[in-house]
Amino acid sequence: MTATPPTTLPPETITTVAPPPRQPGPTATSTAPDTPPPAPVPPPDVSQRTFTYRVTGTKGLLDLVSIVYTDAQGAPQTDFNVSLPWSRTVVMNPGTEIRSVVATSLTGHLNCSITDSVGQPISMSTSSAMIATCAR
Repeated sequence: MTATPPTTLPPETITTVAPPPRQPGPTATSTAPDTPPPAPVPPPDVSQRTFTYRVTGTKGLLDLVSIVYTDAQGAPQTDFNVSLPWSRTVVMNPGTEIRSVVATSLTGHLNCSITDSVGQPISMSTSSAMIATCAR
């Protein structure tokens, strides 16, 4: 013998609880001395962290020129089969000190340089070789 389920459910009970009445809070009677807001921190001078990598030279018809340079975070980045002249401007993150560019060619003659934001050379290679390296 199987029991049959009831056809109606028992009535639900709903209870509503009202929040307690708000008590007025204490009022502040003392006044704090007026203090000026802190001076804004000036942004770091981006021009001191801006550098331009340049690679110049010759590239033959079937030549492959690849360039490895340091990006803003200090990590190496590679550009493959680039056209010459090549340049890349990078704003280094604060604390990143390594700056380098290495260019390689199968048959060309390459030169490289790293300059600061006003164009002053930081590192330069004018060897006109198949590999050019500039680092600081």
